Amino acid sequence: RLRSVLDRFREAEGDILIVDDDADQRDRMRRILETNGWSVSEAANGTAALAHVDIALPRVILLDLNMPKMDGFEFLKLLRDRPNCGTVPVVVLSAKDLTLDDRRRLRGADQVLNKGSTSLNELAQKLHTIDGLTKAG
Repeated sequence: RLRSVLDRFREAEGDILIVDDDADQRDRMRRILETNGWSVSEAANGTAALAHVDIALPRVILLDLNMPKMDGFEFLKLLRDRPNCGTVPVVVLSAKDLTLDDRRRLRGADQVLNKGSTSLNELAQKLHTIDGLTKAG
């Protein structure tokens, strides 16, 4: 079932960019997503993620908030200011308890999910509801 949901969003190389400073978390996400046919790129912080986006625009960005060098809040702001990046879906995955100010700063995200309580299956279902991810036809 998960595979059929993910297949609906698959495109060419660079489908998903995982931005997370936790190498184990990136590895788990990569393995699960690649098993289901997605191509995955990784970045350990916002600075590396912006460099990646400048080279190849991903179909979806899975973004952690708490990272060194450049956190997810700053990354999201800078991403949305870049040409051609305003419509790239961004799903924030965070274990952080978000304040009202945090939520205000995340208005450029398409979805905000709790990292500890969201399974990959739930994530796939959420991706399905994000505008712009469904293929025409």
